[in-house]
Order: sequence, then structure tokens, then C-alpha cells
Amino acid sequence: MSRMLAMPGLIGAWVLVAGITLVALVLHSPYTHSNLAPGVEVDYHRTPQTIVGAAPSPFHGPGLAAGMTAADQIQRGRELIVANQCATCHGLDGRGGLVNKPIVGFSAAELRDRTSKGPGEMPSFGTTLSDDDLAAIAAYLDSMKTSPPS
Repeated sequence: MSRMLAMPGLIGAWVLVAGITLVALVLHSPYTHSNLAPGVEVDYHRTPQTIVGAAPSPFHGPGLAAGMTAADQIQRGRELIVANQCATCHGLDGRGGLVNKPIVGFSAAELRDRTSKGPGEMPSFGTTLSDDDLAAIAAYLDSMKTSPPS
């Protein structure tokens, strides 16, 4: 008889501990997850905060600034690889991903040939990418030849 009472007692204790844990997590969590905070919480840095009803703020992402200098060409190439979703298949460093082969070391001319035709499953970009864009991507990929894999 005591064994039959022990099992419900253990289950009840587990449910009580789990319930208290959940309540503690909810009470300890910042309000930014459900947009209930009356203002920005200065101690919260894990994700961007948005206040409901506040004036919309402009997006300040990496962007693709026009007229970048030659010193910025490698950074611009990295931004273009992300913006045009090359990194999705070829990896951020161009060394290949789960889906496609490495493109590290490709010249701008090789990139033009591949992006204009779209070999295999790769989509064709046609003339969406300018020669300057492809030169920046090639410069970034060239810089990855000497960098250790990420």
C-alpha cells in the first residue's frame, strides 16, 4: 500500500518543482520578450528591444553602402556574399557549405561566368551583380585563402 502512495507523491513533487521553476523563470525574464516593458531596459543586451507604440526607428544594419573605397572592398565583398545569399550554400568564408562546393580563389571573371549561367542547382543572377560587386566578392574570397577556416 505504501508503494502505491509513493508514486503519486513523487509525481506530485515533480509537478510542484516544475511549476515553481516555470513561475520563477517568467518572473525573472525581462519584459522585452512580450513587449510589455514601458521603456528600453538598459541592462538587457541579448536581443534588440522594440517598444510597442513608439515611433518607428530606421534599420541600421550592415547595408551595402555605395561608393566604398578600395580599402573597404573586402568588407563589401563579405556583405555582398551575405546579402545575395551566396553564404547560404557556399559558407560565409566561401569554403563550401552543406550544399555546394568551395568558391574560395575564384576570380571576378569566373564568378561572372558562374553567376550569369547558374550551373547545377545554383540560381542565375544574370546581370544583377555588377562587375564591381563581383570584384569585391573575389577580393573577399581571395582574402579567405590565407585566413584559417572559421
